[in-house]
Amino acid sequence: MFNMSKATPTDSGRQVLIAVGGPASSTRWPDTNTMSGLGEPPTVVAADSGAGHALAAGLKVDVLVGDLDSIDAKTLAAVNKSGATVQQHPVDKDQSDLELALDVAVAFKPDVIYVVSSSSGRLDHLLIGVLLLGRPDLADIRVEAWIDDTIVIPVSQSERALPASVGDLVTLIPWGGPAVVTTTRLKWPLTRDTLMPGTARGLSNEVTGAGVTVRTDVGTVLACVLCSAAAPS
Repeated sequence: MFNMSKATPTDSGRQVLIAVGGPASSTRWPDTNTMSGLGEPPTVVAADSGAGHALAAGLKVDVLVGDLDSIDAKTLAAVNKSGATVQQHPVDKDQSDLELALDVAVAFKPDVIYVVSSSSGRLDHLLIGVLLLGRPDLADIRVEAWIDDTIVIPVSQSERALPASVGDLVTLIPWGGPAVVTTTRLKWPLTRDTLMPGTARGLSNEVTGAGVTVRTDVGTVLACVLCSAAAPS
């Protein structure tokens, strides 16, 4: 059911999984059995046609949110029949469906939020979706976005362990301004180094050992883990 290359470290407690819509689902999903064993089963929030991706992965949708302009009638009927909460918004709105889904997820006061998306579809949607991960109200929540072969984890004035193996590539992208960063177990370590937006210094660092961590003392970075199976040789 799942194409899961490695276990994901997390804390126990309420977990929310957001299934994002689009023409295709991610090629890799978090293992919900592993997630359930670490705390409560995840609450599944579907952003519009993301409900179809969630159902195809064998998940039960708990909340469906969005303008519902892309979900097909069969999937909508299945979600309604299952007893899920449906929050329909106008098509003409200021927030994206993912943004609305993140609002729902935050309201559950979770310890962990998983976002499952894909790089297929519109580039502008992908870019906005990644930038949304740096929202200030997510700073104290562990967030992991599974986007095909990449896991994106925002790190904001905290330290995060990355779900990475030897040979994986890690790219650190400063979000919203300069970030002061310290890393462990990377080929080119950073020790309170400043990463500036608009530069490529944080690109394609290589994991050299287990227990990779990224800490920011100032600012926020989006830590992107590209699994070694997808990395260029």
